[in-house]
Amino acid sequence: MINKPTQFLLSLYHYSIFIRDTLEYTFRKDVYHAQAYKARRNALVASLTEKGQIKMILSKLGENGPKIEDKLKEFIQLVYSDDSTVVKETPTELRVDHAQHLAIFEMVVGLHQTIWDMVLGYLQAAETRNDVTLPLRPLFAADERMYRSIVFFAIMTEIEKVFAEFQKAMRESKGQKTPQSNYIINDLTKLVQLINFQKAHSHIKDTAFNDMIDHNLKVLEMIEGKRELPLMTEDEVDPDTKRVGVMIDGVRHHSFQDVFAAVREATRAVLADSERAWKDLYKPISQEMMDIVKTTPEGEPGPHPFDA
Repeated sequence: MINKPTQFLLSLYHYSIFIRDTLEYTFRKDVYHAQAYKARRNALVASLTEKGQIKMILSKLGENGPKIEDKLKEFIQLVYSDDSTVVKETPTELRVDHAQHLAIFEMVVGLHQTIWDMVLGYLQAAETRNDVTLPLRPLFAADERMYRSIVFFAIMTEIEKVFAEFQKAMRESKGQKTPQSNYIINDLTKLVQLINFQKAHSHIKDTAFNDMIDHNLKVLEMIEGKRELPLMTEDEVDPDTKRVGVMIDGVRHHSFQDVFAAVREATRAVLADSERAWKDLYKPISQEMMDIVKTTPEGEPGPHPFDA
């Protein structure tokens, strides 16, 4: 039996899932499912109507409430409206503009954290009153680990692409800064700030996850010129696969391509482990959760879109 405080928490948690899963559109896929897109759109819009859950919560937040509501509406307009240029519905498919990943990251990272803080705050209050009738804290902890792993994986993939564009621009300008390279640096700075935001807001303490974060941050220090590329031994050189590293002052180092590939696999491993743990905790209560979400807010989640 799920009591009303637990129903409230599940519904609010589910809203965070719709924001989280919008990151799907920063992954290049052959097919994006229109049904999942419409379900997210319906849920996000419904909860901001006059009697919607998020609308009622925001009405109690004083001057911050309207600011958050405006940001949520801006997010919906960006990704889920008929005027969206990020995701376009056609009669046969969803088309995603992959040149706008940064806009998605900036919206999702901030809004998810705002809703997530609400989730944890209401959970703490309900636990204090012994009003929670399902084991939600382990589920939420597993969700945070998975969500932050997704963010690291997605944003670091974008950083790798943008950094390659920066290197190309600098080669073409013979090392001189240009308006193009300055524009790229601006995007890189924003992406790095989003990564740092994840680290600053993480509640996750396990060693494997935090080692993954440290690995990613070391790579960022390398592209910023604050840390040298790791040394490459002769045993690691493989001309057949063009894995030969780069020579710097007569010393062989791993290339940026090497370090990005290594951190990508390390992050993928943590993401896969996090997703398995989340699914194990989510499945026992998912049907009860679905029954609630069918009414408040509208819609239901599709399959988890991030297969590590």
